[in-house]
Amino acid sequence: MTKKKESIATLAILENEEPVLEEEETDDAIQAPKQEPKLILKKPRPPKSQKQLDAWQITKEKGIIATKLRKQLADEAKQIKKEEKEERIVKTAIVIKRKEIKRNKILDEVSDGEDEPPPKIRKIKEPEPPAHQFIFV
Repeated sequence: MTKKKESIATLAILENEEPVLEEEETDDAIQAPKQEPKLILKKPRPPKSQKQLDAWQITKEKGIIATKLRKQLADEAKQIKKEEKEERIVKTAIVIKRKEIKRNKILDEVSDGEDEPPPKIRKIKEPEPPAHQFIFV
């Protein structure tokens, strides 16, 4: 029996009515013997006492407070990360600006001395390693 049929039967019993079950369509030549549907009824829950309701209310309030606290901590963590990121961006911008100022100073010095030929840079040759010496005895 499918869950839908079980729920319909249970609902009918709870409403004190005769259960109406839909029959499955099968081939007329091959029919299995019909079985009585098994209905399992659960006992209704007893009503909760005032003490239980009070305890539930206290627990619910504590849960709400805990949720607010978690959200607050998460927001603070996001804010700290954001501030750290902004600080890194500012530091990087300062470094880039300093490099740009140095570059501009160098370009100004070079542009001021355009009449003079650029200074020649001499390459220093590295000393060659000594040749291997073979000693024959």
